[in-house]
Amino acid sequence: MGKWGNDMSTVGSKSLLINMPTETGIAQTVASLACAALRDDIQAYGRASLVTSTSSEVDAILPFMFAENVEWERVSVGLVSSAIQSGKLAGPSPIEAVLRATPAAAANFVPMGGQSCDPEVDAKLADDAYLTQLPFSFSLLTMEDDGQVPGWGDDYRRFSGETDRAVDWRSEADATPGSYQLALTRAALSRSRRAALVLVGDAQRSAFESEMQQLIYEAPIRGIVEDLGARMFIFCSPG
Repeated sequence: MGKWGNDMSTVGSKSLLINMPTETGIAQTVASLACAALRDDIQAYGRASLVTSTSSEVDAILPFMFAENVEWERVSVGLVSSAIQSGKLAGPSPIEAVLRATPAAAANFVPMGGQSCDPEVDAKLADDAYLTQLPFSFSLLTMEDDGQVPGWGDDYRRFSGETDRAVDWRSEADATPGSYQLALTRAALSRSRRAALVLVGDAQRSAFESEMQQLIYEAPIRGIVEDLGARMFIFCSPG
């Protein structure tokens, strides 16, 4: 079928790439996939964990996800990355705002940071919190049009697979003093039991295809795709 036809193929280490005609279709499918993973872990382990990017693509998925029949009081929900400014979160997480207005309000929201003015301390506190959630039941990832995965930027070495940390931090060279970014490491995300990457539009798809041609240490999303293999589902739509 065409580039955006309803067909499936594999990429990387047998990760499933699924073309769908609409973003709404992706939102419904990813929500069902995520909630199935949460229910499976609740049944098997008594608890489950979900980590997600914050983006317009995720915003479209959340209403479908939080409408599902899940024992949310047994679920921990956290972020793939979070911007910190002078020891405070840059703003309320849209995920947390949605949680508070849905049956998922009973879920445990795991903060990424903002508890101190020291990025090393914040990273350690977040690391302790997120390590207790490993392996994540489901990781929901997105990519920006320029190919960046939220939370990583250009300093790929800090987010390699060779670490025993779940959370690491960096600051941009031109950032406001006191600003820094906390992000989950590739090592933590690669332990996820299941994961999805959502690509909407030609720019994101082209950026993904370009990243998959780079060396793994230069392209963190390729590292995650290769690590997760068949546990990773990649959804594409024309937007």
